[in-house]
Amino acid sequence: MNKRTRNYALSVTPWLLATLSGCATFDKCAVGTCVGDREITAGIRRQLDSVPTLSQEQITVQTIDQVVYLSGLIEAPMDDDAAVAIARNTAGVEKVVDWLAIGP
Repeated sequence: MNKRTRNYALSVTPWLLATLSGCATFDKCAVGTCVGDREITAGIRRQLDSVPTLSQEQITVQTIDQVVYLSGLIEAPMDDDAAVAIARNTAGVEKVVDWLAIGP
């Protein structure tokens, strides 16, 4: 291996390791205590549907790696606050990303 190839390999290896390690799944909690993304989404959806002002709203709930994404069009700022609070207080949620828009 010539010097140029060796230097390239040495410069690419740390980047490659960092990139590939981001693709791995790691347990964030003890065995049997993690709530899966599907269960988180279903729990939030159930709670949203139980609130009269939110059940008619067009709110999409997606959960990826315990991060909840709320999106859609709602009618009032307090509906936004209520939806975010429901998501934040759901077991297993680590973060809530609020993409809700207020409109007619």
